[in-house]
Amino acid sequence: MPDKGRTTCETFESSSVQNRRLLRQEELILKAATALSELLVRQGITKVELAKRLGRTKGFVTQILAGDKNLTLRTIADVADALGHRVDVTVAAVSGRPVGVDVRLKRQPRAARASR
Repeated sequence: MPDKGRTTCETFESSSVQNRRLLRQEELILKAATALSELLVRQGITKVELAKRLGRTKGFVTQILAGDKNLTLRTIADVADALGHRVDVTVAAVSGRPVGVDVRLKRQPRAARASR
């Protein structure tokens, strides 16, 4: 049961360093998978098309977009590139709280997209 005034997530986060790190890992995977999924939808690209661009299976794409598969930085960069974007990561301390990470996708210049 959470402490008074604290969410279950906050209680879990403060219970140990290991749990805090685990939570940060899952938050990052979720942010990255969500950003890539939203980009896919905005561009009207199917999972099948993305899989073709990556030389992977639709099942692989489904797993990474659902956050089921451990996303590596290489995989995130590959998916972003296949969608004509690059990844920009910002790490920033939040007053007295653990480090927060922001994942942003930025459109590649036309010349870089054309050489894909």
